[in-house]
Amino acid sequence: MINKDEKNILNLLKIGPFFVILFSLLITYVMIENNNQNFENEIERAKEDSLHQKKELIKKEVDKVLSLIENEKQLTIKKLKGNIKQRVYTAHTIATSIYNENRDKPDNQIKKMIKDALRNVRFYDNRGYFFIYDMKGTNVLHPILTNFEKKNLLDFQDSKGNYLIKEIIDIVKEKKEGFLNWWWNKPNDKKIEYEKIGFNKYFEPFDWFIGTGEYVVDYESQLKKELLEEIQKIRYGKNGYIFIGNYAGINLSHINKKIIGTSILHFKDASGFMLVQEIIKLAKKGGGYLTYGGIVMPSTGNINHKISY
Repeated sequence: MINKDEKNILNLLKIGPFFVILFSLLITYVMIENNNQNFENEIERAKEDSLHQKKELIKKEVDKVLSLIENEKQLTIKKLKGNIKQRVYTAHTIATSIYNENRDKPDNQIKKMIKDALRNVRFYDNRGYFFIYDMKGTNVLHPILTNFEKKNLLDFQDSKGNYLIKEIIDIVKEKKEGFLNWWWNKPNDKKIEYEKIGFNKYFEPFDWFIGTGEYVVDYESQLKKELLEEIQKIRYGKNGYIFIGNYAGINLSHINKKIIGTSILHFKDASGFMLVQEIIKLAKKGGGYLTYGGIVMPSTGNINHKISY
């Protein structure tokens, strides 16, 4: 006959495997949950790392474009000055050749030949022309303002109060040639004066100086046009591109060429977020990141969320 202790042992042996199985299941569940949590944490870290990398990438691309614009601006000024100088050198060479080949003729006749040779020369989309003054400040040639010719303009002031002719004469007396910035009318706009970069060179045979200049606003406009065309081509990654607008909300460069030149100031994303106005606010503060949705992804054509800098 089985005693009480033996019965307890038998009962324990019967239910023992159940507890072992239950404990094993519990351990397995805890391990799975722990692994799932670790996996989710890894996914979250991967997302954060990916977002950080994307942020760094788009900032780097924007900074590269900003550096490109600044470098091109400086280079363009240098190129423009070189071009202006070369044109005046060419005019000076023409004047010198006419003088040397006609020294047997009266001075007045040679002067007329030089003026006739340079009067109708145009460049910079018809904005550019040559002018001539003598070293006492009397205009010898001005193809645009012909009423200036034979007048002494030594006391002439531009819209900023600069004694233009006096300053040029001082430069030419000291260095024989040189650059100067001044304010002047455009050929097609006689009411407003625009800043010009000019170059002048002394012409010794007749005690003249020959000069020309280009309007700052026009070379800046040309520079902007060329830079926007280059920036329009920039791509990085699958969907990366550069967009440019001004503070009035006009789109200047975009992957979607159809909206270039249009106003997008009141554009909203899918949630009604005034996207462009917020971008402008951010830019006025110096820059930063902005996240928004409802934007077409170039590689798929599908609507997706986006982060920009």
